[in-house]
Amino acid sequence: PVFNPNMNSYVYDIEISGGLVYAAGIFTLVNGSVSRNRLAAVSITTGTVVPGFNPNINTGVNTIAVYGGLLYAGGSFVTVGGTTLRRGAAAFNLTTGAVDAGFDPSTSVAGGGGVEALWAGPGGILLGGAFWSVNQRWRSRMAAVRRSDGVLDPDFKPEVDPTDSSSGGGVL
Repeated sequence: PVFNPNMNSYVYDIEISGGLVYAAGIFTLVNGSVSRNRLAAVSITTGTVVPGFNPNINTGVNTIAVYGGLLYAGGSFVTVGGTTLRRGAAAFNLTTGAVDAGFDPSTSVAGGGGVEALWAGPGGILLGGAFWSVNQRWRSRMAAVRRSDGVLDPDFKPEVDPTDSSSGGGVL
């Protein structure tokens, strides 16, 4: 078989884990006709969509990372799973695509902003992008949150100039 996931629009990021390719972007169809809104899992050998994985995100996903059995996603979205409120960042079960109920950093995404970059590791999750708050607390363009629940790390306070837009919204 030939690898051909055939997305109908842009893919912005990919991660590979457990024989699957996780793709994030602004696509709404995979394999030509299977509905997958902005986040999908496909077989690494054939590109065939994984039937049970369907996070159903309302708008663009810019970045993803796999860590500890979860897929972390960042973007300009507001809802996942069709109705669950998650502003800019969410975590999903790698097998089912179900949203992790505990992880909710709630970034500011108004005006097209959101999470443009993220990293997941043993110490937590780093977020970068065009946001100005996390958990309703001021954090301009960069923040660190706990993996378990998305609560802001109060000790991580990088000096990122919120008036400098030359970098396209901050970097990690």
